[in-house]
Amino acid sequence: DEDEDEDEGEKAPEIPVLRGTLAVKKSVSGTEHLVYSGKWAFSAEKFSAGETSKFSLSGDAPDSKTLPPKSAEFRGHFMMKSETAEDGKEKVKEKKVKIKFTKLESGKYSAKGEGTNKFGEFDLAGTFNPEDGKMSCTKVYRKAEDSDEEDSEDGMDDELDADELADLQADAQDTLGITLDVAKLKDEKKKAPRKRSLAKEGG
Repeated sequence: DEDEDEDEGEKAPEIPVLRGTLAVKKSVSGTEHLVYSGKWAFSAEKFSAGETSKFSLSGDAPDSKTLPPKSAEFRGHFMMKSETAEDGKEKVKEKKVKIKFTKLESGKYSAKGEGTNKFGEFDLAGTFNPEDGKMSCTKVYRKAEDSDEEDSEDGMDDELDADELADLQADAQDTLGITLDVAKLKDEKKKAPRKRSLAKEGG
């Protein structure tokens, strides 16, 4: 176990953990919401040591009262100790936290999702126990390169084709007098999957 911890430590020194409950709760106005709330820490060890802060994620209540739903989208925040904050704690907002639940043989559910906050995009993975409503997850932040690639694939593919990207790259090279390696890589990446479609169009 110690060796495994050491290996994990080299790749990711700290993996934040969230432990709390998933339940349908009523707001002050009487509206029902699906709420995942509890405490989190920068690592399991720190959680055990009591170095925790609160978090709360809220979404629309599911149609069925049986939890969990197949999927849910949350928004909310977590508290984090901060030397610059007046009360010593900073509220970090999170949005577009989407979680999917899949039933396991044990009767529990796997919880896998993603979200974003000011520190970047992250992935969530954990389990939900319908018997006591407890849900535990780990949070792993994506590397900047991963986010950039996904943004380019999700956003730019819909708006620009390979030829348009090539034109943009050429314009940039003429204007700046340098070769944009990043643009080149993206261009090559986009041309590769399109070769088949272009071949089909050509007959």
